[in-house]
Amino acid sequence: MNIQMDIQSKLPHPTCTHEGVQKYGMDWPKKQIKKRKVSLLFSLIVLFAGCSFCSNTEDYIRDLGSENVVAQRDAIFWLGEKGKKSAALPLMNLLAHERPKVIRLEAIKALGKIGASAPVDKLVSLLEETDEDILVETIEALGKIGDRKAVKPITEILRDDMFKNQTVTLTAIWGLGNIGDKNATPSLMRLSNEKDQFIAYNATIALKRIATR
Repeated sequence: MNIQMDIQSKLPHPTCTHEGVQKYGMDWPKKQIKKRKVSLLFSLIVLFAGCSFCSNTEDYIRDLGSENVVAQRDAIFWLGEKGKKSAALPLMNLLAHERPKVIRLEAIKALGKIGASAPVDKLVSLLEETDEDILVETIEALGKIGDRKAVKPITEILRDDMFKNQTVTLTAIWGLGNIGDKNATPSLMRLSNEKDQFIAYNATIALKRIATR
């Protein structure tokens, strides 16, 4: 392997290591190679394991303010996967318009996974945007959180002629069904009669979910 060749190339040649041989024996170079291999292996384990055993929630929350986008995204993902409610407010700060879109999207996803109600108002304000990706992720996050405050803003999107977008519509239908508030019934009833059979079917499913709540 290249790693082994590199290690061996850095060791003194046996013929030039009289002092080492006298002290450690004739297999001294092999011992040094083995020692460095172990050290290298441990370094690789630490590198690929990342912060799974050497960091805590506070470290990841601190990384949300990093200028390194990769570190920032890793922190957002970890906090979302772990459902860390203490990260909800710091994540909300990443929703501002001046933030990179990729960071905003990841923060929205994480907030949906965390499921805290504190960010609902901030997420609802994002429904005023026209970017399809932001809308879809925001509606999905609100649907996962399940706060009934999101029902009216989502139904308004369905009534708005600006959003004749199947992906946005289907996500809104899913979100309303997942929240399960009966105030969404009129909008879903209308959509259940749509010519688009896929939309009509999903609206019917959402109505059934609400009815069983």
